[in-house]
Amino acid sequence: MISTALHEQVLQSVRTWLKANGAAVALTDAQVWVDSSKGPRPALPYLSVRMLAHDIPVGSDETITRIGDTFVVGTGATGSTYSLTVNGEAIAYVRLSADTNATVAAALVALINADTGIPTVHAEVDATAASPTFWVANTTGTVTTSTADSKLTRTEDGATTEEVIGVRRATVSVQALGETAAKWLERAVWRLQLEDVMLDLEDEGLSIVASGGMTDLGKLLDTSIEARVLREFDVSYAIRTEPSLKIPLASAVITATTRKSAGDTDTLTTTITVGV
Repeated sequence: MISTALHEQVLQSVRTWLKANGAAVALTDAQVWVDSSKGPRPALPYLSVRMLAHDIPVGSDETITRIGDTFVVGTGATGSTYSLTVNGEAIAYVRLSADTNATVAAALVALINADTGIPTVHAEVDATAASPTFWVANTTGTVTTSTADSKLTRTEDGATTEEVIGVRRATVSVQALGETAAKWLERAVWRLQLEDVMLDLEDEGLSIVASGGMTDLGKLLDTSIEARVLREFDVSYAIRTEPSLKIPLASAVITATTRKSAGDTDTLTTTITVGV
C-alpha cells in the first residue's frame, strides 16, 4: 500500500511529536532514539521509543465504492503529447520512440500517482482491458483531456472502484533515561492538550493519548542509580487501501416454462437474470 510499513510511519510520527515538544528547543534524533536501532545507545539523557503493538482494529472497517474515469490510450507519433486534467492538475506525457500504447498508459498512471497536488487521487492500469487502458479514482469532478488531443479516449461509463477505510490503534512505550529526559517526557505529555500540537498530530493523521502514569524503572548501574521512567501511549491512526478496480459480474438470462400437465396448453413463463 505504501513504501514504508504503516506502523513505522506511526512510530516516526510519535518520535516527531516528542522531538518538537520535549523541550523549548527541538530535540535531536540522538535525543529521541528508536529502541530497535542498531549500534551503541546514545549518551544520556535521551528518550527511547518502542512500538509494543499495532494494527489493533477500532470498530469496523468500511468499504467505499466510487465511480471514476477510464481512458483508452491511442497510438500517436513520437513526440505526441498525451494530456489530461485531474482535479485542476495538468498531467502530460510526451511519447518516446520506444514507447508502446501500454507504456504510455503506465507512464500517465505514474505521473498521476506522483503528483502531490492531488494526493487522494489514484490511477492504475487496467490489466483486464483488451486495449491499453487506465482508470482514475477519487476525483472531485470529470477528468478531461485536451480538446486538441484525440489520443486519449474517455469511456462513458467510468470505472467502479472499491477501497477499505478504517481506524487502527497502536501501543507505544517511551522510556526516559536520565533526569533531564524525564522532564522532556513530562513536557511533551502536558503539551498534548495544546491546540497547535493537536493540529500538528491531525496533519500526521493520528491522535496520541497517554495511558496511565509514569513508571519508575530506575536501577543500579555500576556505582549509581540510573534514572529511568516509562510511559505508554495509545495512538490512533487511519488506514486506507488503494482503490481496486471492481470487475462487473457478467449475467445470464434463464427462462423457465411451467405446465400443469403434459397436454396443458396454458403455460407460465418466468425469466430470471442472474450473475455468473
